Amino acid sequence: MALADRTTRRVGMTEAGERLVEHARRILRQVDIAAEDVAAFAGVRAGRLTVGASRTVGSFDLSGLLASFHRRYPEVDLTVREDLSVLLAAELRADHVDLAFITRPPGSDDEGLDLHVVSKEPLVAIMAPDHPLARRRRVPVELLGDEAIVTFGAGATIRTRLEQAMARFGLTPHVAFETNEVGRMRALAAEGMAIAVLPRFDAELPGPPIVALPVAEPGFVHNVYLASRAGRHHSPAARAFIDLALADHHQH
Repeated sequence: MALADRTTRRVGMTEAGERLVEHARRILRQVDIAAEDVAAFAGVRAGRLTVGASRTVGSFDLSGLLASFHRRYPEVDLTVREDLSVLLAAELRADHVDLAFITRPPGSDDEGLDLHVVSKEPLVAIMAPDHPLARRRRVPVELLGDEAIVTFGAGATIRTRLEQAMARFGLTPHVAFETNEVGRMRALAAEGMAIAVLPRFDAELPGPPIVALPVAEPGFVHNVYLASRAGRHHSPAARAFIDLALADHHQH
């Protein structure tokens, strides 16, 4: 039986060949699962775990969780990859990362993902103490249309959330500075160069004086999720990490 169709220009896989490849992949995956189950029986002794992380996990103590996991399971090869949540979601679906701490704007396509909330806090507008809006108790979204904004790159959750809120008033943010570094955003806001929108936790970190005000927009909050691909068979190390992360969340 031919497994490939050969022409003068290309070699294409036949239907039989494609089925054989898929069958082989399933067999290899079953071998991996069997090895992981043996490891689970023996306890989490070793393994490899790749965890993705958004740059804005807010008040969730990711560093503390990683340290706690490493102390409990020092033989596990733990790798952490930082990126935008939209990119990490794609990495999860492709099984390039095992787990990820991500954020999701309203209307996100969450199909194929299992999501567990681990942190929730308001998003606030950050500005210099002498900024004209700093005298207000809250910042109406429509007033941000006249302001220079410092925010994340296109596709980032907080930027998308701000764009959605302003679009209700027919506005788009005037992005004067684009950076994925929270500290730089805060510093630019403190200098009066732009207004930043960040989780309240990041606004309260040590740094130059700023004013952080609630944004007058319903549901203007920042949720952080522990995410994985739906239906994925988790290794013992991944299951132990999930249990520890969710237990830590419930304690707080």
